[in-house]
Amino acid sequence: MNGNYHKVISLGLACQPAFQIRRIFGGIQKTYPFDWVVTSTDGLIHEINSNLSEFFSLPNLERNDAGLVINQQSRTQFIHEFPAGLDYLEQHAIHAPRYARRALRWRRLMGSGSRVLFVHDNRRSKRPVTQARRLRDCLETRAPRLHQHLLSIVTPGTDCPDERGISFWPMPLTPGVWTGDDAAWSAMLSGVTITPKSAPATRT
Repeated sequence: MNGNYHKVISLGLACQPAFQIRRIFGGIQKTYPFDWVVTSTDGLIHEINSNLSEFFSLPNLERNDAGLVINQQSRTQFIHEFPAGLDYLEQHAIHAPRYARRALRWRRLMGSGSRVLFVHDNRRSKRPVTQARRLRDCLETRAPRLHQHLLSIVTPGTDCPDERGISFWPMPLTPGVWTGDDAAWSAMLSGVTITPKSAPATRT
């Protein structure tokens, strides 16, 4: 994978892409809404189409049978914000401003003309090519000014040649290691560079 971008942004499906992007590129990266949550392609598309309008809205959250707090519409799981034994409302109040900033950052990105590489872990999908196309089409529709490319990570042996706006990259899963294989991630992103646009500093 090669290219120069203003930003490299994780689209999940969990925390591994965000962790590896930060490991490889360092503190140059800002935090975006999908970095530290668990979601599906359907959930991503729902949130992108809704412009994150109810992403971390308290009335739209619920605790499921497994004790995880999720978004009722997109089924996004907030796995870090609500530790067991701590007050639910207090935890939401602590994290809501942070998610508001991330959502605003996302909306500004969607209206910009930045060059962006989106990274999506597609290895657990039964239809990786179809799901990658749906995600690409959604992003193109919602952000027509954005110069974007989707890097879709798939399991080895998946028949998926690159196509317009999508590069597929095979990478084995690492069961029990949520951070993934450092060497595999470094190899995948070895040809990618970031040249940030000048912008005022903001909190994450």
